This record gives sequence, structure tokens and C-alpha cells, in this order.
Amino acid sequence: MFITTATVVAPALGPFIGWNISPAIVVEFGDAVTTAITSVGAVVGLFLTFYGSMKAEGPMVIKTS
Repeated sequence: MFITTATVVAPALGPFIGWNISPAIVVEFGDAVTTAITSVGAVVGLFLTFYGSMKAEGPMVIKTS
């Protein structure tokens, strides 16, 4: 949703600040940022998995009552 909004607003406001911003540039930037955030999240999740495995005192078990 943010990329769609930025695609409309950035080209309209760009000339006021002296930048020539096209919708294609905004979409490309948004895709790059989305990919980067997803990649960082995957790496953080991987490290959290390793950390949790090292801190565990035993295997996970399902307790039945």
C-alpha cells in the first residue's frame, strides 16, 4: 500500500523540492527496499533459531494431561 501511495505522491511533490521523480523509480525503490527487509528478516530468524537451539536444555516434548 505504501508503494502505491508513494507512486502517486512522490512525482507530484518532487518538483517542489527540486527532484524529478518518476513513478517507475518509486516502484523500483520500493521493490528493492521490500527485498532487503525480507532478507534481513530471514537472516535474523536464522540466528534466532540457532540461538534457541543452543540455549535449549533438552528436546521439545508435547505434554499430555
